[in-house]
Amino acid sequence: MEYTALHRLLNRPPGPIDDDLLRDAVTEQLAETDDLDWKRQLPERKGLGAPDSEYLKDVVAFANGRGGVLVYGVQEEKRAAQTRMHAGEWSEGLERSLTQIPASHAHPSVLGVKAYPMGSDTQRAVAVVVPASAERPHLIGTAKDGFRAPVRNGADTVWMSERDLEAAYRDRFAERRNAADALDRLYADAAAWTAPSELAWGVAVARPRVPAPLRDKPARDDAANVVGAARGIGYRMAQEHQHPLTSVDERNPRPGLRRWVARNNKSEAAPWLHAHAGVHFDGAIWITAALGGHKGPNNTEWQPHEFRAWRLETLVCDLFGLVKAAADHFGGHSYDVRLGVEWEGSERLLIAGQDNFGYAYTDGSVPLASYTPVEATVDTDTDEAGIKAQAIEFATDCVNQGGLQFLTAFTEPDPRYDDGTPRVMQWE
Repeated sequence: MEYTALHRLLNRPPGPIDDDLLRDAVTEQLAETDDLDWKRQLPERKGLGAPDSEYLKDVVAFANGRGGVLVYGVQEEKRAAQTRMHAGEWSEGLERSLTQIPASHAHPSVLGVKAYPMGSDTQRAVAVVVPASAERPHLIGTAKDGFRAPVRNGADTVWMSERDLEAAYRDRFAERRNAADALDRLYADAAAWTAPSELAWGVAVARPRVPAPLRDKPARDDAANVVGAARGIGYRMAQEHQHPLTSVDERNPRPGLRRWVARNNKSEAAPWLHAHAGVHFDGAIWITAALGGHKGPNNTEWQPHEFRAWRLETLVCDLFGLVKAAADHFGGHSYDVRLGVEWEGSERLLIAGQDNFGYAYTDGSVPLASYTPVEATVDTDTDEAGIKAQAIEFATDCVNQGGLQFLTAFTEPDPRYDDGTPRVMQWE
């Protein structure tokens, strides 16, 4: 879903960008703003990335503000929409150029630009959505001719002054510090749901680099749908193992402070299966899961500070599933993620690998006095395959810290289980 100036000015919730939305915007004769610009004709593909490209200037100006939307195929008068018109021919090549030129010709790259074609071949309209950026100011130009930073001033696009640039850089560095502090607070809040004096617990959190604006409070069903979608994404990454999200009350999350919390639904008799998850109103998410002390074959029992690597890997799967599901719902484009293991006992943490026969193997494991949290930035403007690739890289960092080289839980897609149902749940 998207939330653009069209949705805001029409007092609509987040939703698709389609013909109905554009028709209502034209009927209401919406005027251009600092995040909405009407255009009659699509630009020519040739020259889109040139320093004097009007398209590149408009997109980067939106990125240097609060984001925005360019709508091609609308006749305007005195900056207000009047009628629909044909924007011109549409092709995959033009779409690729519109979305990729800002990434390759702005400094730093403007990421997450999307194009939404609407209408028929004889009355085509296209909306180009530019997300807000945490990396502003973005510059355009060349080393030979110099770089400049466009920005919106109401409905006009102008150039930043030296003083504006100085303030923008200062804001960028301040936002980075604030984002790190916010991630620390999110991690501490999530860790409060664990019992590290009893078992080793995994704590995983993620926060959009540009948090979703707090509009309408997400309903319980919204949070439930995010958790449900995440569970399916996580399962499709690792279909043969028990996942933490199967241990939370997915359909009945409880309210918290600007968040919904899906609490543990496993019995006290099985503490190694306990887990909790949270969905915040700004798009942030977290998940905690007991890792140590789980049951093994023949009624064997692992120590509170020991656990098999696949339990950490499935936590990564569900973390990345939550990130993708939350981004799809709230409209985020990249997330900062962190995963740590909390343990307050005196014994060293031990992450067990797996031998060629599928049995636990500890000879290569390195006992850890403490687990250093692993961090990364996740690109959510991708499909499930792209999310899985990033999850594999992240999970590899997580198990490498315990002395292990290879992952054991991730599986290839199985078309028989597109609904997310696992083939076999491995509990030991």
